[in-house]
Amino acid sequence: MTDQDERYVTITPKTGARLAAAIKTRLAAEPGFTQAELAQAVGTTQQAVANWENGHYMPKDDARFAIADATGTAYGEIFNDPRDEAGHAA
Repeated sequence: MTDQDERYVTITPKTGARLAAAIKTRLAAEPGFTQAELAQAVGTTQQAVANWENGHYMPKDDARFAIADATGTAYGEIFNDPRDEAGHAA
């Protein structure tokens, strides 16, 4: 397993759909905003964003809050998790 592989966990269909919707909504909201720019905002690669958007992988916790911030979507709305923005249990 490579370092990049260790950043992902298996995705569930419902969470994957919410994640893909958040990414697609963010990319559509600003014409010209790309997967590469979203990846830079999250601190990952364009390929990782493409994999998340296509439902192939789920990002690990350390990237999930950055995705929520970058997409302008509440963390719990995407990941069905009651933790607040600081990562603490609500």
